[in-house]
Amino acid sequence: MYFEQAVERINGIDWELFGIMFYHRERNDLGGDYLRNLALFFHEQNIPPFHPLFTNVAEFLGYHEKVDLKYCCNTIVDDVLKYSSCPRRMIECHLQLAKLIDMDKTYEKYLKIYEPMIGLIELGFYFAYREGGLDIPGQGLYPLRNWYERFLKKCRV
Repeated sequence: MYFEQAVERINGIDWELFGIMFYHRERNDLGGDYLRNLALFFHEQNIPPFHPLFTNVAEFLGYHEKVDLKYCCNTIVDDVLKYSSCPRRMIECHLQLAKLIDMDKTYEKYLKIYEPMIGLIELGFYFAYREGGLDIPGQGLYPLRNWYERFLKKCRV
């Protein structure tokens, strides 16, 4: 159920808009939301923090069955993300976590971790790892040095 809904959501994105958005009227701090969610996950699970752009939450929770976009999503998704490694990885990790939640609902609260990044993609934003940070053109560069400590403080833990 969660996996099917997640795939449907990814397939429903207007992929012709991907990468062309540089400004959004509501300009929420979605990059910061992702980093806060991830810092809270590491804190709650008592896991040493890992690089946020390479973190696969499902694997940290013990589920190692990979998800490949070309086998579960529309062809355009795989084509558009062929050279966009960070957004592709976020989507694959999100889908892998949705698969895990289908098997064990106790992990459902962690689905929100990737939500801000999927939201950025839905709005048409591109993001990448650049100059030691998460770069979201039009929103900013989130330095990743000491990211865990900085964003955990914002969670008020």
